[in-house]
Amino acid sequence: MLEIPPDEPGYVAGLAQRCQASLAELTRQPEHILVSFHGIPTRYDRREGGRYVRDAQRTFEALLQALPWDPARATMCFQSKFGPEPWLRPGTAASIMEMAKLGTRSLAVVTPGFLTEGLETLEEIAKLGAKQFADAGGEQFVYLPAVEDSEAFVDGLGGLVEERLEIVRPRMRRPSADRAHPVGAASHQGDEAR
Repeated sequence: MLEIPPDEPGYVAGLAQRCQASLAELTRQPEHILVSFHGIPTRYDRREGGRYVRDAQRTFEALLQALPWDPARATMCFQSKFGPEPWLRPGTAASIMEMAKLGTRSLAVVTPGFLTEGLETLEEIAKLGAKQFADAGGEQFVYLPAVEDSEAFVDGLGGLVEERLEIVRPRMRRPSADRAHPVGAASHQGDEAR
């Protein structure tokens, strides 16, 4: 298994490049960015000693630095809550509506926990989030795309694979010269013993 560190430079650079390209197309820059991670029940994060939230925070901080973006104009939040138990907060849907109600007229949302687009990014954020923001009084809602096949991300991922292979290769068992037998060698030895 290959674990991608939450602030892996290629991943962060690729995500920042995708965000910057989308922001560059706008005539009006967002007043605020929500950085939305997939949510989980709070008991799962507690069980893991808070690792999930810490990792999300590392990605959040690395992305803001790479953009660069003022941390006072960004909020980390969590999406995709379902069921009755408590989940990580603040929730993305609630944050989207709250930003509009507090007077934010232009909002961008990026979902770094999702490497590719899917229902939870396109439907839940880009479509439903935009509607929630408009219904609460917001004017411009921008969904910033996933990292997907960004060259910087793919290069970073390739580097991680190469590092992992360097760790694994020495542990791989290779046949030694004294155990290697050409095909049929065992049958010839058996013939001589008779």
